[in-house]
Amino acid sequence: MRPLFLLRVSLLIALHSRIGRFRKAHEVYIAGCAARFLDYPEYLLEAWLSFEKQNGTLSDLEFTLTKVKRQQKRIAARRQTVRF
Repeated sequence: MRPLFLLRVSLLIALHSRIGRFRKAHEVYIAGCAARFLDYPEYLLEAWLSFEKQNGTLSDLEFTLTKVKRQQKRIAARRQTVRF
């Protein structure tokens, strides 16, 4: 189910970006990155940062940087607990 979720999020983002609905694509990134237990969440986080650098405003980019850093800390903490 998780790979299908990531595929669905990626397709929605691509669709909204191609037709110029950048605000909606931004909202899909927020929802996608908030999902827990993705197999490879770094992919989505990196794509979100890249998207905001190309299409977002400065406030969107600042918001994204804050969210991505917070999510990366959670991922690292979760992986530490899983190893032990």
